Amino acid sequence: MTFIEFYDRVPLHNVASTLLYRPDRVIFVGDSGKTMSKSIDIYRGIAQNRGINVEYGYRSINKNHLDDIITSLSKIIETYDDCIFDVTGGSEVYLVAVGVLMERYKGRVQCQRLRFKNSTVMDCDGDGNMPEVESFDITIKETVEMSGGRVKSYSRIDREAWTEEFDRDLVAIWSCCRKDPSYWNALLSNFAAICRSRPDLSIEETEDKLYYSFTKKQVDIMLSHNYGRNTFTYQALRVLIDLGLISEVIFLDRITFRFKNHFVKHCLTTAGAILEWYIAKRVAEAKDKSGNFIYHDVAVGVTMDWDRTDDAVYPTYNEIDVVAMRGAVPMFISCKNGIVSVEELYKLNTVADAFGKRYAKRVLVATQLDKYGERCDAVKARANDMEIRVIDNVDEMSDVELNRLISTLWSS
Repeated sequence: MTFIEFYDRVPLHNVASTLLYRPDRVIFVGDSGKTMSKSIDIYRGIAQNRGINVEYGYRSINKNHLDDIITSLSKIIETYDDCIFDVTGGSEVYLVAVGVLMERYKGRVQCQRLRFKNSTVMDCDGDGNMPEVESFDITIKETVEMSGGRVKSYSRIDREAWTEEFDRDLVAIWSCCRKDPSYWNALLSNFAAICRSRPDLSIEETEDKLYYSFTKKQVDIMLSHNYGRNTFTYQALRVLIDLGLISEVIFLDRITFRFKNHFVKHCLTTAGAILEWYIAKRVAEAKDKSGNFIYHDVAVGVTMDWDRTDDAVYPTYNEIDVVAMRGAVPMFISCKNGIVSVEELYKLNTVADAFGKRYAKRVLVATQLDKYGERCDAVKARANDMEIRVIDNVDEMSDVELNRLISTLWSS
């Protein structure tokens, strides 16, 4: 099986046939041999990671010269007797050439178009003879890699490894956050300020990095340099004690406490972490009317390296709070448990365009956005311009309401 691909600026159009059909060879047709050669190296790596051995080649043509295109395509068809045109990508001139050749080599070549939004294949020649398709499911890592980047780090959601205890901790922390996100952010800022090594105050982290002990004076010094209000009180800790999130608490001349585990510590010392994990949980658990999971790959804190190398002098990284995949369509979600700036929208839009191109879904999830007056109006207006879906006041939503919204994001 030989696929003829018209090289396209959307990487998914170029690599999909390899992943869906496991063909013997793929031949790209385009106007830049250098660009195609560079891309082939990337696509070959993705294929090999799936155990797919495919022979890649390319033909350089004048993309505006119909006769040149027809001649080059004819040579490929004459060389291989099992050719399939994939017209998912490419310009109108390519389509004209394909039409000419479909008539010239009638019955000998096939033609198809992939539709990623609903994971279907169009039989463009209408003969009903199409090769069997493997799953349209593409991973987050493959999506980033095919665009020339790489995933430097992320926390992938594994539903089977999601324990009841982990779920209870997540829900418990979110229940605290949603009552008053502003107060919660201040408390997290206080925790972050004191839960770090401070040699100047003779404070070092314990071996397990979960237990902390300070004098009241040390705490006061650390919090005095922290921006924002001081909410680090026994009353605040009492709530966390009752939920089993911290223990071994003393709040006198000496202050001590122990985080339940490293996930709890992460959520209590990292701004926005609990909203990210809560949204990721809802996305990972979302199901369609048939009871099937809507998104097959979900991850939190996805850091993407644009340069694909450790040798870059000035490496470019971007982190997206939550990324999810439905079939071959990526969804990039920015979670903001506080003030949202228009710059955040530009970042989300830039990353989505770079690694998802025209198929990418863009979503902003925020708490209390409507409390910022004109800032809120500006953010929502710009989000609308960028086709970014906004889910606001998520802290006030019921689980049922949020689940309903999340289940429709991929089709919006």
